[in-house]
Formats: sequence, C-alpha cells, structure tokens
Amino acid sequence: EVYNNATINSKPIDYKNFDSNKDGYVDGVWFIFNAGTTYEVFNLRYYWAYTSWMMNTKANINKPTFSTFANCSQIFLYEAEESNGQDAHTIIHETGHMMGLDDYYTYDKNVHFSSSGGKMMMDNNIGDHDAFSKFALGWITPKLVTKEEEISLKSFGKSGDALIISSDFVGNAFDEYLII
Repeated sequence: EVYNNATINSKPIDYKNFDSNKDGYVDGVWFIFNAGTTYEVFNLRYYWAYTSWMMNTKANINKPTFSTFANCSQIFLYEAEESNGQDAHTIIHETGHMMGLDDYYTYDKNVHFSSSGGKMMMDNNIGDHDAFSKFALGWITPKLVTKEEEISLKSFGKSGDALIISSDFVGNAFDEYLII
C-alpha cells in the first residue's frame, strides 16, 4: 500500500529517483511509527529498531521496488536527554545496516567487551561512522603507510583523513591492517 499510494506534494513518487545505483531497487526505506512515550504498553515491549530485506522482490529498473527497509518507534528519537526528538543515533546505526555494515558488538552474553571498546557507531551507537566503516563503504580512501614517516592529519570528522598502517596491505577493507 505504501509503495502504490505514497506521494510527495500530492504527486505520485517516481521511484527511479531513489535508486541511485540503478539496480531496480529503492536504495532504502525508513518507517518511523508513533508508539507513545514509553517502551512498554500493556506489558508488551515495543518493536526494537531493526533493518531487514525483502528477499522475494524482483528488481524493476523502470519502477524500482522496495527491498531494504528499516523501522523504529519515534521514541528512539528522544533517547538522548533533552534531544527534542532529534536524537538520530538509532537511525544512523540502522542506516549503516541498510548499506551493508554488520553490528561490531558481540552477541555472546558471556563477553562484556567489544573489539572497539564500544566507541563505534555499529558497536554502541556512538558518534558518526568510524574510519573502518567509511572505508568499507567506499566513502574514504585512507593514506597507506608502509614505512616510518611524518604525517599530518586533518580532523577526521571534517575531512575524512585516515591512515592505514600495514606492511603488506592489498587494498581490501577486509584485509589485515591498523586504521587510524
């Protein structure tokens, strides 16, 4: 129903405008629903924010279809103290999933730490996406460091400057290296 009846300024949506890679699928759809002001109603917990993929849809280049979607209750927009509904960390995290990033935290209930120390968006919903995530998504091209040298970096948040330190890096984000 949403797909067939959605409009922008009362005009039907041309979904080709939302298929940037021209693969026949809308790049991603967000559903944010109004669920009140608490996480529980009638002793039932609200749906947790999540991202999913509709695997049974067929690509259509002329009328791209929905495939990747995420949803969350509007309550997530108010999680930060005094956010006034502008807390976007859940949306940023779930959009990371829409683009292909996994969670970086462990699902093992016996482990109480993560490889990033909880300081990454895909780990503990902290800040912006980190250098590894942005490199994996193709958003930045870190400078490769293979020998001792002096390097100046601008603020990562403003410039995307990052370093990869490795003696045998092959250019793949999923290789073995240190990224700063």
